[in-house]
Amino acid sequence: MSLIRDSENMLLQMEWELLSLCSKKFTNFLMDKYTDEQLTEICEDAFIKVKEACMRLQERTSCSNEVVVEMLNNVAEYYLSQDV
Repeated sequence: MSLIRDSENMLLQMEWELLSLCSKKFTNFLMDKYTDEQLTEICEDAFIKVKEACMRLQERTSCSNEVVVEMLNNVAEYYLSQDV
């Protein structure tokens, strides 16, 4: 039960951080293409999909939060290394 609560708290914190980052990074870059509401919806949708994938990983493998965070860090490093 504690692991589930810890996971939920971690995911809520990640959601807040992701939404904050999305609004800061995308607002200036995409303001001419999307409204604030559209950008928020895009960021929330992305977060929900990532969160659900993490939750499925934990349900299937019973891995710790640390494993999930390590996986997310690997994904982040992948995207940071890409030229977009």
